[in-house]
Amino acid sequence: MRKEYENHQTRAVSYWLDDDQDFWDDFLPEMVKYSKSLADLADEIHDYVTCSMNDEIDGANYLVSDLIGYCLRRVDWYELASVMSQEYEMFHKHKVEEEERWTDPERYYMTER
Repeated sequence: MRKEYENHQTRAVSYWLDDDQDFWDDFLPEMVKYSKSLADLADEIHDYVTCSMNDEIDGANYLVSDLIGYCLRRVDWYELASVMSQEYEMFHKHKVEEEERWTDPERYYMTER
C-alpha cells in the first residue's frame, strides 16, 4: 500500500526507498532501533538518501545537481520517517509472527487427530 504524501518530492523519495531492499533489510532496522525520536529518524533517513545521491550529484552538471538539491530540500523528512517507522513496525511484527509459526507450528495450526 502506498501512502499519499503532501508533496511529490516526498512521495518520489518514498517510492525510491520502497524499492531499496538494502534500506529495509539493513539500514532502517538499525535507524529505528537507535533513533531516540521521530526527528532523529528523519535525520537518519535524510542522511541515507543524500549519501546515496552523492554519486549522482557529483557527476552531474550544475543544472542537474541544482534540481536534485532543490527536490531533496522539499522532502518532508519528518512525514517520511513517520510513515516508514509505522511500515517497519507492521513488517517487523508480521516477520516475528511468521518466525513463530515455523518454530512452533502446533501453536498456530491445530491438527485433527
